[in-house]
Amino acid sequence: MEKKNISCVITTHNRDAYLKDALYSVINQTTPPFEIIISNNLPNNKTQTLINTISEKSTVPINYIEHTMKGRGSISANLAASKAKGDYIAFLDDDDMWETDYLEKTQNLISDKKSKIVYTWFLKLQNNKKIPYKQLKDNIKMKDILLVNPGCGISNLIVEKKLFVGLGGFDDYIHLSNDKDFLIRALYYGYEYHVLKKNLVIQRKHNKEQLTDINEDFLIGMKRFFKKHEWMSDPMIKIKFWLKYWKMYLKMLRFNRSKLKNK
Repeated sequence: MEKKNISCVITTHNRDAYLKDALYSVINQTTPPFEIIISNNLPNNKTQTLINTISEKSTVPINYIEHTMKGRGSISANLAASKAKGDYIAFLDDDDMWETDYLEKTQNLISDKKSKIVYTWFLKLQNNKKIPYKQLKDNIKMKDILLVNPGCGISNLIVEKKLFVGLGGFDDYIHLSNDKDFLIRALYYGYEYHVLKKNLVIQRKHNKEQLTDINEDFLIGMKRFFKKHEWMSDPMIKIKFWLKYWKMYLKMLRFNRSKLKNK
């Protein structure tokens, strides 16, 4: 059974405590990756010192890169992917983690199915407990991704590097939902994905700000994503989207007003 070299790409932004956990979850894999590339869009000595310290004892080569192009994570991921030497790229957000056999089992699936795109199921870590979370199904249609995320994240995506680069990587313009956007583009061009139906990726739920918080950036990204793919929506999907959008907009206003009252 031919094993493919997998490069791990971790994007980070001022989350050193979480980054450390994410990084060790990669280093301690039963089948370690070919390399780890950490891409930071907030250059600072603290993060670099942390990476240097871990690198000294790591059995997996770690390449740390910094840039000042900002963006919402997609630029960091695309930059790291361009430097990856592996046949495949496994992405990981800095506040997520992998179970120790994640790469071993996904590599087996890639070999068995000759897969170019692989996903697994999620766990969520909340109050120090792992709870089964989003479970991506087989044969999702493009329009099924417009209103909800069915479980196609960044941290549970492994993709052939040539395919990722060929599809243009992640689209930073839409801010958020670049995970859904990537899968839609892959499906549009006729590529299949395979799902390893095991909960192997741990998504951390915490009180600090996450990209999925409802704020102006979130709403801008939500609108840009839908406008980009609106061509495939029917009237009912459009109605549901705008109802969801305005509901979230009002929720944001209420939250902002409550913050002002509490000051």
